[in-house]
Amino acid sequence: MVLPKLLRLDEYREGREMKYAILHRVYLHRYQQCTLPRWFRRAFVRSAVHRAWLVGYDGCFSQDGVRFDPANPYDEQRCG
Repeated sequence: MVLPKLLRLDEYREGREMKYAILHRVYLHRYQQCTLPRWFRRAFVRSAVHRAWLVGYDGCFSQDGVRFDPANPYDEQRCG
């Protein structure tokens, strides 16, 4: 039986940061109203990538711990 190599803590952090960077790119891509090919969306159904794409489509974001989305729209008077 071969055991998987354990990642050092700094390698784990780098991998996690890379994952969030990729998810953020997907979110921003859809937030800018760009579309992904259908084969790409179907390949990532029910994954974190697909959820990031959907959240970007809805226009959801958070600022200073407050989440803004279509049900809770951004209001400049509240933030400023």
